[in-house]
Amino acid sequence: MVRAEDAVAYVHQGFWTNWTKGRPTGATLTLEPQNAAILIAIVAVYVQLVGSQLWKLVVFLIHQLRATQAEKDGLYHQQQVILRNTGTEMGAVWQLIRVGFAWRHHVQLKATWRSLPLILIASLHFTAFNVASIFSSRLLDAGDEVLSISPFCGVFNDDYMASMGTSSVISMPNSLVVEYSAYIQSRYQQSQQYVEFCSTPSSVCRHLPRQTIPWNVTINHSCPFAQAACLPGLNQSIVLDTGLLSSHRHFGINSPAADRVQYRKVTTCTILNDAEYITDWHNISATNSTPAKQVVDAYYGPNPIADRNATFSYSEWTHLYSFDQYSITNPYQMSVQYTGGGTTPEVYSDFVPIPELARSDADIMLAFLSFSKVYEAAVDDPWFRATVPTSYPVPESMDPVEGTVFKRDKPVTTLACAEQHQLCVDKDSDKDVPTSDKCTPLGGWFDTAAGPNSIDVFNLTPQQGAVAQRLFQSAVDSSFYSVLLGLAQRDTPLLARRSIQGLTGMGLPIDQWQNEVRYWSNISMANLQRSVVDFSTGRFAADTSYINTTLSPAQSWLCQNQIIRGTSYRSFDMFALILILVLGLIIIIIGSTIEDCLALRRKRQMRQGKTTSSYRQEMWVRNEMLDMLRMLFERQGYSTWGRSSNGVPISGPGQMMKIADLETTDNLELYATQDSKKPRSQRWRIAPSGNSSAGTLLKDHDTHQGVESFEFDHAQGDFLRDLKLSKTKRQFTVDERYTSDFTALPVHDDGQGGIGHVMAERRTSWGLWGERPRRVPQAPSDWIGRAY
Repeated sequence: MVRAEDAVAYVHQGFWTNWTKGRPTGATLTLEPQNAAILIAIVAVYVQLVGSQLWKLVVFLIHQLRATQAEKDGLYHQQQVILRNTGTEMGAVWQLIRVGFAWRHHVQLKATWRSLPLILIASLHFTAFNVASIFSSRLLDAGDEVLSISPFCGVFNDDYMASMGTSSVISMPNSLVVEYSAYIQSRYQQSQQYVEFCSTPSSVCRHLPRQTIPWNVTINHSCPFAQAACLPGLNQSIVLDTGLLSSHRHFGINSPAADRVQYRKVTTCTILNDAEYITDWHNISATNSTPAKQVVDAYYGPNPIADRNATFSYSEWTHLYSFDQYSITNPYQMSVQYTGGGTTPEVYSDFVPIPELARSDADIMLAFLSFSKVYEAAVDDPWFRATVPTSYPVPESMDPVEGTVFKRDKPVTTLACAEQHQLCVDKDSDKDVPTSDKCTPLGGWFDTAAGPNSIDVFNLTPQQGAVAQRLFQSAVDSSFYSVLLGLAQRDTPLLARRSIQGLTGMGLPIDQWQNEVRYWSNISMANLQRSVVDFSTGRFAADTSYINTTLSPAQSWLCQNQIIRGTSYRSFDMFALILILVLGLIIIIIGSTIEDCLALRRKRQMRQGKTTSSYRQEMWVRNEMLDMLRMLFERQGYSTWGRSSNGVPISGPGQMMKIADLETTDNLELYATQDSKKPRSQRWRIAPSGNSSAGTLLKDHDTHQGVESFEFDHAQGDFLRDLKLSKTKRQFTVDERYTSDFTALPVHDDGQGGIGHVMAERRTSWGLWGERPRRVPQAPSDWIGRAY
């Protein structure tokens, strides 16, 4: 015998649309566990990469916002250099902490507070993207929903159904009938077990499209039948209404709103007036095949199949001979009978209801209950009623047991339920709740499926027709009658059975019958979902050879659009994935090219003849590590430098360089060559390394009479073009592109190994800074450097 494997064995891998969200947000990617793990790892690395590139943009923005031509202290310039050259957030944090700690004794600078905002920004950025990397899989998680693509999706083939026989023919059940019935019972039992073990959310209970189907409970103070049929004095019925259940949301049939169908079930139950319709014990004479016995009969309508007027008969044998038997495994006995409402053919019914029970708009199920044990406490529940005191049952050879137990008031009591079905279609594709003119009236299953007011009158699409057929067949298979009939043959489907120990049962609450109805409803709804899924997976058949997989286009569409859960496969939100990839790619491109774009912009300005460029952009270039290295070597006389197309400083071909006097110049510091408080003559000197007093006087000129120009013949002409000194203003032009007051002044080597670079101005005078080797860790606090 070949059985269909579990639904999780056949899962669609690849792209599909989950119509819960629609397009484009419902785009979904399903992968097997190994490939899913690889994708998650790739996305995590990608998020980290995006974070690193975004950090470049963050520091660029901060650097540019902070850049200014005003005089600033050393801490400011160190922070700018850190922002410009530190590639990682934690690297920046560490350097900023070091700098803040080093300047901590300069109280007036408030180094710690000035560094703290930058440290916080870097730390928050680092934390945010590390958390995003770790939880990126959560952002992409589309849940555990996947599409089933089982090759066993189909219906019973004609040969199998013919061999099963028809309900109009009474004959000896063949092996296929027995096999079919046994398999169906096992499926009902699985639904029962699902309800009992999955009443609370659990990862092991994700086998159905929804863990539970919602329904509303109402306690009415009215009789759903003729008043004479209901138990006098109870005046109570329980109504369970599922409301409209979506074929997509609740049953996992993946489809746009235009192809959806909605199902509703309303069940109303109450206790019947058994005193009027069930006899007392009476004798039945012996026949050639059966001995004489006592029975009670229920007369709620004749049973044409059994050819008798009684709807149900209960024998004394079970009642008498199991009363004191520990070995009995089923102390509760329950029998169910069914009759269809409206135009349902008689062949589908177990009995013809009496007028007091008959309803044209509902199917009727009767549940007859018996109990062969006793209760330790009186039970006032109307269906389980046991208020007759008696002694504890023991064999006559044993001494009596003190105490009182309670036995049933009547051997048989009856609970009746009226079940109504309704099918609806959406009026508009974007609405979940249809209007009343698109719903069938509440009624029995036959009238809803094939009556004059069936759903066919709404001109369904082929897909809607297939969905409606599948939903309704599953609803019939999941009626109270079908569920209880299937379960009662193996174990009585009652919550009360859990409170039996030996010969006695515990007392029961007064509304135990309502608890049982809720329990049945849960099983019915679980089985309804299971039945819908089983069609797509082939698990409705005991043997896959019984399945006809040659289907109509609409049925084939249905097979390819069944959502299942509880698999090891992972589904990812493609909309979120694409959004992450696109936004991340934009950030990566901007972060990777921002410096090249800046260099191209500067180059274009040069071609256009502009002599100035953005001060902030120029500061970004000059604070760069390679540019600062260029300036270091130029101070040592290696002046054959140019720039590549992307702005990177490059030296002349074959030029060899080294950093001079590392042994004696651990700390290079700026110093004032002359303190001049008035803009008079200035001495411009190139000071050799290690000897600040030596050097060649370049020019000593009085500027009182106006502006004078000083032309310097630089080897490459890269830096200084002219120097203008006046009473009120000093300027110089770098590369004919940038003019600034009192800034760096690179000049030509004097040929004696001198360092020709004047780097700063004094805050309160026009004196200039030179360079000399000193071991003092910091410059005087009243000097402001402008290094390029």
